[in-house]
Amino acid sequence: MRWLPTWSWRRLGLAVGGAAALLAVLGLAAVLAPPYALKRLETAASAALKRQVAIGRLRFNPYTASVIADSVWVRDLDGDTLAAWRHLEVNVAIASLASDAIVLDAVVLDGLRGRLAVRRDGALAVADILDPILARPSSGPLPEVRIGRLRVTDTRFAFDDSTKAPVFSSGIGPLALSLDEFSSRPDARNRYGLSGTIGRDESFSWSGTLQVSPFRSEGEVRLADFAMPTYEPYWGGLVRARIRRGRLSVAGRYVIDLRPGLRTLRLDDGALSIADLEVAENDAADAPVAFAVGRFDLRGVTADAETRRARVALVATDDGRLSARRGRDGVWNLARLATPGRGDARARGPAAPAAMRPVAVRPSARLSARATAAPAESSAPWRWSVDTVRLGRGGFAVRDERPVRPVALALRGVSLTVLGAGDDPAVPLRLDGALALEDSGGSARWSGRLDRAAGSGEVSVTLADVD
Repeated sequence: MRWLPTWSWRRLGLAVGGAAALLAVLGLAAVLAPPYALKRLETAASAALKRQVAIGRLRFNPYTASVIADSVWVRDLDGDTLAAWRHLEVNVAIASLASDAIVLDAVVLDGLRGRLAVRRDGALAVADILDPILARPSSGPLPEVRIGRLRVTDTRFAFDDSTKAPVFSSGIGPLALSLDEFSSRPDARNRYGLSGTIGRDESFSWSGTLQVSPFRSEGEVRLADFAMPTYEPYWGGLVRARIRRGRLSVAGRYVIDLRPGLRTLRLDDGALSIADLEVAENDAADAPVAFAVGRFDLRGVTADAETRRARVALVATDDGRLSARRGRDGVWNLARLATPGRGDARARGPAAPAAMRPVAVRPSARLSARATAAPAESSAPWRWSVDTVRLGRGGFAVRDERPVRPVALALRGVSLTVLGAGDDPAVPLRLDGALALEDSGGSARWSGRLDRAAGSGEVSVTLADVD
C-alpha cells in the first residue's frame, strides 16, 4: 500500500478539520440562536397579528434543516385564546437553496386549538387581520410551493355565530388532515384527506385530488349523523315548523373543473338519509306533530350542471306519519308550516362544551367581500328523472274542524310505488300501492299504468270491507 504524500495528508487533515469546525459552528448556532430568534419572532408576530404571541420553545436543527416551535399561544383582543398549538415542525428541503420555489420535506402540526367567530354585523372577529391582506395589491404570481408530507392531528375549533339569537355555538374536532406530495403547480394533482367530528357524534370525511390553478378537484365527501335540531338557528326563522328530532347523513362523489373550455360541476352516486325525523307545528313544547318519518332515503343521485340533467335512482320512506288538520279558520296546518316563523330562532340540541365556546370579541373592521364575476348560467331547463319512488308503512290522519261536526279519517299501512317519474312524457308511469282504513278495517289495493304522452292510462283498484 502506497502511503500518501505528506501534502495530501495535510490537505485531508485540513478538510476534516474544516468540516468539524463547520459542524461545531452549526451546533453552537443551534444552541445560541433560538433564544434570540424567539424574542424577535414573538415581537414580529405580535405586531403582524395585533395580538400578543407567546412561543414556549423554539428549536433549530441545522443538520436536518428543521425548525420546531412548541407551546405557541395567540391571545385575542378580549384576553381569551385565539389560537394555540402544542407542536409544529417544519423540515426545509435542500432543494429550496437552488430553486425559486418553497420546498418543504415535511410539515407536522399537532394539538391546534382555535376560535372561529362571526360578529353580530356578519363580520369575522379576525377581520382586522384579514382586511389588510385582502386589500393589498397583487405583486405578481405567488412562488411555487411544494410539500412532501403534511400531517395535522388533534385539531379543534370553537365556532360562535353571533348573527343568530341566541348565539349559535359548536365545537369542531378533533380533525385530522393528511396531504402527500403537494405542489401548487397548475398541472399538479395533489391527493388529500380530511376527517373529523363535530359535536359529540357527528363526523365528516373529505378525500380526493386537488389542482390549484386552474382549480380542479374530484373526490368523495361524507357527513354522518348530523343532529338536525342543532342547526335550527340557520333556517328556523324562515318557517314555522320545528324539527324536534332527526339525524342527517350525506355522501357523494364530485367533480369540479374550472379549466377554460372544460368547465364541469358534477355529482355522482350521491346519497342522503334522514333517520328518526319528527317535525312539530311550532316551537311550543306541546305543539302537535305535523309529520314524522322513521327513515327517508335518496340513493343513486347524479347531477350535471353543464348538461343540466339530474337523476335519482330511489326515493324511499319507511314508517312515515302525516297529520293534516284544517282549523275553524279554514287554514290547513301543513300550509301554515311553511309561513315565516319568529325571527329569534332557538338553537336546539346539545350545546358545545364550555371550554370550546368562543366569547364575544371587540369590534374590528368588517371583512371585505371581493366581487367576482359569476359565469353566465344556461337558460335551458333542468331535465330530471326518478327511477323508483317507494313509500312503505305510511300513515295519514286527516281532520277537518271547519264543519259544525268535525270530520276525521285515518289511514294506516299505506304503501306506494311509482316507477318512471320525471319530466319526460314519453316515459310511462307505473303505479302500485295499498292502504287500510284504521277505523273500519277496510283496505284498498291499486295498480296501473299512465301514458302521459297520450293522456291516457288504466288503473285497477281492489276494495275490501269498505263501508
